[in-house]
Amino acid sequence: EFGLAISTYGAITGDWNNDSYIDLFAIERNGSGKLYLNDAAGRFLEKANTGVEASFIDGRGAATLDVNDDGRLDIYAISHGGIAIDDATKEEKPYNRNYLFRNDITSAGRYLKIKIVDDYGQPAGFGHKIYLFKSGQLDNMSGFLGYHEIMATTGYNSQSSLVQHFGVGSASSVDVKIEMPDGSNRVYTNVPTNQTMIVSPIRLVPTRLVRDFSEAQSAVVGQAYEVAYKLYTAENEAVPDHPVTFEIMQGNGSLDPNINVTVKTVNSNQDGRAVVSWTLGPVAGLSGVNQIRATSSYEGAELTGSPDDFSVVAAAGAANRILKAAGDAQLGFITSELSDELVARVVDMHGNGVASHPVEFAVTQGSGVLKAGGNSAAQMTVNTDASGYAQMRWILGSQLGLQKVEARAAYQGLPLT
Repeated sequence: EFGLAISTYGAITGDWNNDSYIDLFAIERNGSGKLYLNDAAGRFLEKANTGVEASFIDGRGAATLDVNDDGRLDIYAISHGGIAIDDATKEEKPYNRNYLFRNDITSAGRYLKIKIVDDYGQPAGFGHKIYLFKSGQLDNMSGFLGYHEIMATTGYNSQSSLVQHFGVGSASSVDVKIEMPDGSNRVYTNVPTNQTMIVSPIRLVPTRLVRDFSEAQSAVVGQAYEVAYKLYTAENEAVPDHPVTFEIMQGNGSLDPNINVTVKTVNSNQDGRAVVSWTLGPVAGLSGVNQIRATSSYEGAELTGSPDDFSVVAAAGAANRILKAAGDAQLGFITSELSDELVARVVDMHGNGVASHPVEFAVTQGSGVLKAGGNSAAQMTVNTDASGYAQMRWILGSQLGLQKVEARAAYQGLPLT
Protein backbone atom coordinates (compact mmCIF):
# COMPACT_ATOMS: atom_id res chain seq x y z
CA GLU A 1 0.00 0.00 0.00
CA PHE A 2 1.65 3.23 -1.15
CA GLY A 3 0.60 6.86 -0.78
CA LEU A 4 -0.46 6.42 2.85
CA ALA A 5 -2.89 9.19 3.82
CA ILE A 6 -1.57 10.31 7.19
CA SER A 7 -0.50 13.66 8.65
CA THR A 8 2.59 13.03 10.75
CA TYR A 9 5.79 14.48 12.12
CA GLY A 10 7.17 11.14 13.26
CA ALA A 11 7.61 8.43 10.63
CA ILE A 12 10.38 5.89 11.16
CA THR A 13 11.45 2.59 9.64
CA GLY A 14 12.66 -0.65 11.17
CA ASP A 15 12.27 -4.40 10.84
CA TRP A 16 9.92 -5.12 13.73
CA ASN A 17 9.29 -8.77 12.84
CA ASN A 18 12.89 -9.53 11.75
CA ASP A 19 11.86 -10.94 8.37
CA SER A 20 14.55 -8.84 6.54
CA TYR A 21 11.94 -6.46 5.06
CA ILE A 22 11.76 -2.86 6.32
CA ASP A 23 8.50 -1.87 8.06
CA LEU A 24 7.03 1.57 8.86
CA PHE A 25 5.76 3.26 12.03
CA ALA A 26 4.02 6.64 11.98
CA ILE A 27 2.24 8.91 14.48
CA GLU A 28 -0.87 10.78 13.47
CA ARG A 29 -0.55 14.38 14.67
CA ASN A 30 -3.87 14.15 16.47
CA GLY A 31 -4.64 10.48 16.39
CA SER A 32 -2.88 7.23 17.13
CA GLY A 33 0.28 5.35 16.35
CA LYS A 34 0.16 3.15 13.28
CA LEU A 35 2.32 0.16 12.34
CA TYR A 36 2.65 -0.89 8.71
CA LEU A 37 4.36 -4.22 7.99
CA ASN A 38 6.13 -4.90 4.71
CA ASP A 39 4.50 -7.87 2.97
CA ALA A 40 7.67 -8.59 0.89
CA ALA A 41 5.68 -7.83 -2.27
CA GLY A 42 6.12 -4.06 -2.35
CA ARG A 43 3.28 -3.10 -0.01
CA PHE A 44 3.02 -1.76 3.55
CA LEU A 45 -0.08 -3.15 5.24
CA GLU A 46 -1.47 -1.61 8.42
CA LYS A 47 -1.60 -4.01 11.36
CA ALA A 48 -4.35 -3.51 13.91
CA ASN A 49 -4.29 -4.22 17.65
CA THR A 50 -0.51 -4.22 17.88
CA GLY A 51 -0.36 -2.03 21.00
CA VAL A 52 1.00 1.08 19.26
CA GLU A 53 -2.49 2.52 18.74
CA ALA A 54 -2.11 4.90 21.70
CA SER A 55 -3.69 8.34 21.52
CA PHE A 56 -1.40 11.22 20.54
CA ILE A 57 -2.32 14.90 20.68
CA ASP A 58 0.13 16.72 18.45
CA GLY A 59 2.29 13.60 18.12
CA ARG A 60 5.85 14.42 17.16
CA GLY A 61 9.05 12.40 17.25
CA ALA A 62 9.73 8.66 17.32
CA ALA A 63 12.84 6.51 17.49
CA THR A 64 13.76 2.83 17.52
CA LEU A 65 15.99 0.91 19.89
CA ASP A 66 16.20 -2.53 21.45
CA VAL A 67 15.57 -1.34 24.98
CA ASN A 68 15.64 -4.78 26.63
CA ASP A 69 18.28 -6.31 24.34
CA ASP A 70 16.09 -9.23 23.25
CA GLY A 71 16.79 -8.88 19.52
CA ARG A 72 13.46 -7.16 18.75
CA LEU A 73 13.21 -3.44 17.96
CA ASP A 74 11.13 -1.35 20.34
CA ILE A 75 9.66 2.13 19.72
CA TYR A 76 9.78 5.33 21.76
CA ALA A 77 7.27 7.99 20.65
CA ILE A 78 6.44 11.44 22.05
CA SER A 79 3.84 14.16 21.99
CA HIS A 80 4.80 17.82 21.72
CA GLY A 81 3.62 18.82 25.18
CA GLY A 82 1.84 22.03 26.17
CA ILE A 83 -1.76 23.18 25.72
CA ALA A 84 -4.07 21.83 23.03
CA ILE A 85 -7.54 22.94 21.97
CA ASP A 86 -10.08 20.14 21.99
CA ASP A 87 -11.72 20.22 18.55
CA ALA A 88 -15.12 19.23 19.94
CA THR A 89 -15.37 21.32 23.12
CA LYS A 90 -12.88 24.07 22.24
CA GLU A 91 -11.45 23.65 25.73
CA GLU A 92 -7.76 23.97 26.51
CA LYS A 93 -6.17 20.67 27.62
CA PRO A 94 -2.62 20.06 28.81
CA TYR A 95 -0.74 17.09 27.37
CA ASN A 96 2.78 15.72 27.28
CA ARG A 97 2.46 11.96 27.32
CA ASN A 98 5.25 9.86 25.82
CA TYR A 99 5.15 6.13 25.09
CA LEU A 100 7.62 3.25 25.09
CA PHE A 101 6.25 0.39 22.99
CA ARG A 102 7.99 -2.89 23.81
CA ASN A 103 8.12 -5.39 20.95
CA ASP A 104 6.74 -8.76 22.09
CA ILE A 105 6.25 -10.38 18.66
CA THR A 106 6.74 -14.09 19.34
CA SER A 107 7.13 -15.12 15.71
CA ALA A 108 10.00 -12.72 14.97
CA GLY A 109 12.88 -14.07 12.88
CA ARG A 110 16.59 -13.93 13.61
CA TYR A 111 18.59 -10.70 13.74
CA LEU A 112 22.05 -9.17 13.68
CA LYS A 113 22.91 -5.96 15.53
CA ILE A 114 26.03 -4.08 14.41
CA LYS A 115 27.61 -1.64 16.84
CA ILE A 116 30.37 0.55 15.45
CA VAL A 117 32.34 2.05 18.33
CA ASP A 118 34.80 4.91 18.71
CA ASP A 119 38.22 4.78 20.36
CA TYR A 120 36.52 4.75 23.77
CA GLY A 121 34.14 1.91 22.95
CA GLN A 122 31.08 4.16 22.65
CA PRO A 123 28.51 3.81 19.82
CA ALA A 124 29.52 5.87 16.80
CA GLY A 125 29.72 5.36 13.07
CA PHE A 126 28.08 8.34 11.35
CA GLY A 127 28.59 7.99 7.61
CA HIS A 128 29.27 4.25 7.65
CA LYS A 129 27.29 2.23 5.12
CA ILE A 130 26.44 -1.36 5.99
CA TYR A 131 25.39 -4.06 3.52
CA LEU A 132 24.09 -7.49 4.53
CA PHE A 133 24.03 -10.58 2.31
CA LYS A 134 23.23 -14.24 2.73
CA SER A 135 26.33 -16.27 3.60
CA GLY A 136 28.40 -17.04 0.53
CA GLN A 137 26.64 -14.38 -1.59
CA LEU A 138 28.66 -11.27 -0.78
CA ASP A 139 27.94 -8.48 -3.31
CA ASN A 140 25.42 -10.75 -5.04
CA MET A 141 22.08 -8.93 -5.16
CA SER A 142 20.18 -12.22 -5.25
CA GLY A 143 21.44 -12.74 -1.70
CA PHE A 144 20.91 -9.13 -0.54
CA LEU A 145 19.35 -8.84 2.93
CA GLY A 146 19.60 -5.17 3.87
CA TYR A 147 21.35 -1.80 3.84
CA HIS A 148 21.76 0.89 6.51
CA GLU A 149 23.60 4.19 6.50
CA ILE A 150 24.26 5.52 9.98
CA MET A 151 22.75 9.00 10.20
CA ALA A 152 22.14 11.53 12.96
CA THR A 153 18.37 11.93 12.58
CA THR A 154 15.32 9.74 12.13
CA GLY A 155 12.02 11.53 11.88
CA TYR A 156 11.15 14.79 13.64
CA ASN A 157 13.87 15.93 16.08
CA SER A 158 14.67 12.31 16.84
CA GLN A 159 17.58 9.93 16.64
CA SER A 160 17.25 6.16 16.77
CA SER A 161 19.87 3.96 18.40
CA LEU A 162 23.24 4.01 16.67
CA VAL A 163 23.34 0.24 17.03
CA GLN A 164 22.16 -0.93 13.62
CA HIS A 165 19.50 -3.62 13.75
CA PHE A 166 18.94 -6.01 10.83
CA GLY A 167 16.24 -8.65 10.66
CA VAL A 168 17.54 -11.65 8.69
CA GLY A 169 14.61 -14.06 8.60
CA SER A 170 15.80 -17.61 9.22
CA ALA A 171 19.48 -17.04 8.30
CA SER A 172 21.86 -18.51 10.89
CA SER A 173 24.82 -16.59 9.43
CA VAL A 174 25.37 -13.70 7.01
CA ASP A 175 28.09 -11.84 5.13
CA VAL A 176 28.65 -8.19 6.06
CA LYS A 177 30.31 -5.39 4.10
CA ILE A 178 30.93 -2.01 5.74
CA GLU A 179 31.94 1.01 3.67
CA MET A 180 34.05 3.25 5.90
CA PRO A 181 33.99 7.06 5.57
CA ASP A 182 37.59 6.98 4.29
CA GLY A 183 36.48 4.88 1.30
CA SER A 184 37.87 1.56 2.54
CA ASN A 185 35.75 -1.55 2.98
CA ARG A 186 35.61 -4.12 5.72
CA VAL A 187 34.20 -7.54 4.92
CA TYR A 188 33.08 -10.18 7.42
CA THR A 189 31.94 -13.57 6.16
CA ASN A 190 29.83 -16.24 7.88
CA VAL A 191 28.92 -13.95 10.78
CA PRO A 192 26.58 -15.81 13.18
CA THR A 193 23.22 -14.10 13.70
CA ASN A 194 21.27 -13.48 16.93
CA GLN A 195 24.15 -11.47 18.36
CA THR A 196 25.63 -7.97 18.54
CA MET A 197 28.67 -7.56 16.32
CA ILE A 198 31.10 -4.87 17.50
CA VAL A 199 33.26 -3.09 14.92
CA SER A 200 36.17 -0.90 15.99
CA PRO A 201 37.55 1.85 13.72
CA ILE A 202 41.06 1.06 14.93
CA ARG A 203 42.96 -0.85 12.26
CA LEU A 204 44.78 -3.74 13.92
CA VAL A 205 48.12 -4.85 12.47
CA PRO A 206 48.42 -8.63 12.02
CA THR A 207 51.74 -10.31 12.79
CA ARG A 208 50.89 -14.05 13.09
CA LEU A 209 48.93 -16.65 11.11
CA VAL A 210 47.88 -19.65 13.22
CA ARG A 211 45.99 -22.87 12.40
CA ASP A 212 42.56 -22.97 14.00
CA PHE A 213 40.89 -26.20 12.91
CA SER A 214 40.69 -29.84 13.96
CA GLU A 215 43.28 -31.90 12.15
CA ALA A 216 41.51 -35.04 13.40
CA GLN A 217 38.29 -34.42 11.46
CA SER A 218 37.09 -37.11 9.07
CA ALA A 219 38.83 -36.95 5.68
CA VAL A 220 36.94 -38.68 2.87
CA VAL A 221 37.47 -38.31 -0.88
CA GLY A 222 35.13 -35.83 -2.51
CA GLN A 223 33.84 -34.51 0.80
CA ALA A 224 34.31 -31.18 2.59
CA TYR A 225 37.16 -30.59 5.03
CA GLU A 226 37.13 -27.33 6.99
CA VAL A 227 40.38 -25.37 7.10
CA ALA A 228 40.64 -22.22 9.22
CA TYR A 229 43.35 -19.85 10.36
CA LYS A 230 43.36 -17.02 12.89
CA LEU A 231 45.21 -13.74 12.61
CA TYR A 232 46.76 -12.09 15.66
CA THR A 233 48.57 -8.87 16.48
CA ALA A 234 51.84 -8.79 18.40
CA GLU A 235 49.68 -8.16 21.50
CA ASN A 236 47.69 -11.35 20.76
CA GLU A 237 44.52 -9.53 19.66
CA ALA A 238 42.42 -11.15 16.95
CA VAL A 239 42.54 -9.22 13.66
CA PRO A 240 39.30 -8.96 11.66
CA ASP A 241 38.88 -8.10 7.98
CA HIS A 242 42.32 -9.21 6.81
CA PRO A 243 42.83 -11.41 3.74
CA VAL A 244 44.11 -14.98 3.88
CA THR A 245 44.76 -16.78 0.59
CA PHE A 246 44.19 -20.52 0.32
CA GLU A 247 45.71 -22.50 -2.55
CA ILE A 248 45.41 -26.21 -3.34
CA MET A 249 48.91 -27.54 -3.99
CA GLN A 250 48.18 -31.24 -4.53
CA GLY A 251 45.29 -33.69 -4.79
CA ASN A 252 42.91 -32.19 -7.38
CA GLY A 253 40.47 -30.89 -4.78
CA SER A 254 38.45 -27.68 -4.95
CA LEU A 255 37.61 -24.68 -2.77
CA ASP A 256 34.09 -24.52 -4.19
CA PRO A 257 31.64 -27.44 -4.00
CA ASN A 258 30.16 -26.68 -7.42
CA ILE A 259 33.06 -25.63 -9.63
CA ASN A 260 36.80 -26.21 -9.71
CA VAL A 261 38.46 -23.44 -7.68
CA THR A 262 42.07 -23.93 -6.60
CA VAL A 263 42.84 -20.45 -5.20
CA LYS A 264 40.54 -18.46 -2.92
CA THR A 265 41.06 -15.39 -0.73
CA VAL A 266 38.92 -15.02 2.39
CA ASN A 267 38.85 -12.09 4.83
CA SER A 268 38.99 -12.90 8.53
CA ASN A 269 35.73 -12.47 10.44
CA GLN A 270 35.23 -10.39 13.58
CA ASP A 271 36.98 -13.12 15.60
CA GLY A 272 40.04 -12.92 13.34
CA ARG A 273 39.21 -16.28 11.73
CA ALA A 274 39.40 -17.02 7.99
CA VAL A 275 37.61 -20.21 7.00
CA VAL A 276 37.41 -22.18 3.77
CA SER A 277 35.63 -25.41 2.88
CA TRP A 278 38.04 -27.70 1.04
CA THR A 279 36.51 -30.47 -1.06
CA LEU A 280 39.13 -33.22 -1.09
CA GLY A 281 40.29 -34.81 -4.33
CA PRO A 282 38.98 -38.13 -5.73
CA VAL A 283 41.97 -40.40 -4.99
CA ALA A 284 42.22 -42.18 -1.62
CA GLY A 285 45.35 -43.26 0.22
CA LEU A 286 48.97 -42.20 -0.12
CA SER A 287 48.74 -42.07 -3.91
CA GLY A 288 46.28 -39.20 -3.61
CA VAL A 289 47.68 -36.94 -0.86
CA ASN A 290 45.77 -33.64 -0.59
CA GLN A 291 47.74 -30.51 0.27
CA ILE A 292 46.60 -26.92 0.85
CA ARG A 293 48.62 -23.76 1.52
CA ALA A 294 47.54 -20.70 3.52
CA THR A 295 49.33 -17.36 3.13
CA SER A 296 48.83 -13.89 4.54
CA SER A 297 50.92 -10.73 4.54
CA TYR A 298 50.84 -7.14 5.74
CA GLU A 299 52.27 -4.32 3.64
CA GLY A 300 54.18 -6.81 1.51
CA ALA A 301 55.76 -8.79 4.36
CA GLU A 302 54.68 -12.36 5.13
CA LEU A 303 53.21 -12.88 8.59
CA THR A 304 54.86 -15.27 11.02
CA GLY A 305 53.46 -18.71 10.20
CA SER A 306 52.91 -17.86 6.53
CA PRO A 307 53.01 -19.73 4.24
CA ASP A 308 51.66 -22.81 5.99
CA ASP A 309 51.20 -26.12 4.15
CA PHE A 310 48.81 -28.75 5.45
CA SER A 311 48.40 -32.27 4.04
CA VAL A 312 45.74 -34.90 4.57
CA VAL A 313 45.32 -38.45 3.29
CA ALA A 314 41.70 -39.11 2.40
CA ALA A 315 39.91 -42.39 2.97
CA ALA A 316 37.65 -44.00 0.39
CA GLY A 317 34.02 -43.00 0.35
CA ALA A 318 30.96 -45.18 0.83
CA ALA A 319 30.66 -48.45 -1.09
CA ASN A 320 29.15 -47.75 -4.50
CA ARG A 321 29.86 -50.72 -6.80
CA ILE A 322 31.11 -54.32 -6.75
CA LEU A 323 33.45 -55.34 -9.56
CA LYS A 324 34.64 -58.69 -10.92
CA ALA A 325 38.42 -58.49 -10.43
CA ALA A 326 39.83 -61.98 -11.18
CA GLY A 327 39.07 -65.70 -11.43
CA ASP A 328 36.28 -65.63 -14.02
CA ALA A 329 35.91 -68.11 -16.93
CA GLN A 330 38.38 -70.71 -15.58
CA LEU A 331 38.51 -74.33 -16.75
CA GLY A 332 38.73 -77.10 -14.16
CA PHE A 333 37.97 -80.71 -13.29
CA ILE A 334 34.84 -81.68 -11.41
CA THR A 335 35.30 -82.01 -7.61
CA SER A 336 38.67 -80.22 -7.92
CA GLU A 337 39.78 -76.82 -6.64
CA LEU A 338 40.32 -74.17 -9.30
CA SER A 339 43.87 -72.92 -9.68
CA ASP A 340 43.00 -69.22 -9.32
CA GLU A 341 41.07 -67.49 -6.58
CA LEU A 342 37.77 -65.76 -7.23
CA VAL A 343 38.34 -62.05 -6.56
CA ALA A 344 35.72 -59.31 -6.26
CA ARG A 345 36.37 -55.66 -5.45
CA VAL A 346 34.15 -53.11 -3.70
CA VAL A 347 34.80 -49.49 -4.73
CA ASP A 348 33.41 -46.03 -3.97
CA MET A 349 32.00 -43.66 -6.59
CA HIS A 350 35.54 -42.57 -7.54
CA GLY A 351 36.86 -46.13 -8.00
CA ASN A 352 38.78 -46.32 -4.71
CA GLY A 353 38.77 -49.69 -2.95
CA VAL A 354 36.59 -49.81 0.17
CA ALA A 355 38.20 -51.73 3.03
CA SER A 356 36.47 -54.05 5.53
CA HIS A 357 33.28 -54.31 3.53
CA PRO A 358 31.46 -57.69 3.63
CA VAL A 359 31.16 -59.62 0.36
CA GLU A 360 29.03 -62.73 0.09
CA PHE A 361 30.07 -65.50 -2.32
CA ALA A 362 27.43 -68.10 -3.15
CA VAL A 363 27.40 -71.16 -5.45
CA THR A 364 24.39 -70.68 -7.71
CA GLN A 365 24.98 -73.53 -10.19
CA GLY A 366 26.93 -76.78 -9.97
CA SER A 367 26.76 -77.74 -6.24
CA GLY A 368 30.39 -76.81 -5.60
CA VAL A 369 32.00 -75.70 -2.31
CA LEU A 370 33.67 -72.42 -1.35
CA LYS A 371 36.75 -72.20 0.91
CA ALA A 372 38.11 -69.35 3.02
CA GLY A 373 39.98 -69.14 6.32
CA GLY A 374 39.93 -72.89 6.89
CA ASN A 375 36.16 -73.11 6.44
CA SER A 376 34.07 -74.37 3.55
CA ALA A 377 30.42 -74.01 2.54
CA ALA A 378 28.23 -73.35 -0.47
CA GLN A 379 27.81 -69.75 0.73
CA MET A 380 30.43 -67.72 2.60
CA THR A 381 31.04 -64.06 3.53
CA VAL A 382 34.46 -62.42 3.76
CA ASN A 383 35.52 -58.81 4.29
CA THR A 384 37.49 -56.82 1.75
CA ASP A 385 41.16 -56.08 2.40
CA ALA A 386 42.74 -52.62 2.61
CA SER A 387 42.50 -52.22 -1.17
CA GLY A 388 38.86 -53.31 -1.36
CA TYR A 389 39.50 -56.89 -2.61
CA ALA A 390 37.69 -60.01 -1.36
CA GLN A 391 39.13 -63.47 -2.25
CA MET A 392 37.53 -66.91 -2.26
CA ARG A 393 38.65 -70.46 -3.26
CA TRP A 394 36.21 -72.68 -5.20
CA ILE A 395 36.01 -76.48 -5.36
CA LEU A 396 33.88 -77.45 -8.32
CA GLY A 397 30.89 -79.72 -7.92
CA SER A 398 30.42 -83.16 -9.50
CA GLN A 399 28.19 -81.85 -12.30
CA LEU A 400 29.69 -81.56 -15.77
CA GLY A 401 29.23 -78.32 -17.66
CA LEU A 402 28.83 -74.72 -16.57
CA GLN A 403 29.10 -73.93 -12.87
CA LYS A 404 28.55 -70.51 -11.31
CA VAL A 405 29.38 -68.47 -8.21
CA GLU A 406 27.93 -65.02 -7.46
CA ALA A 407 29.67 -62.31 -5.43
CA ARG A 408 27.26 -59.91 -3.72
CA ALA A 409 27.59 -56.81 -1.55
CA ALA A 410 25.21 -54.17 -0.23
CA TYR A 411 25.32 -50.69 1.29
CA GLN A 412 22.64 -49.45 3.68
CA GLY A 413 20.46 -52.39 2.74
CA LEU A 414 20.63 -51.82 -1.01
CA PRO A 415 22.52 -54.23 -3.28
CA LEU A 416 25.57 -52.90 -5.11
CA THR A 417 25.74 -53.38 -8.85
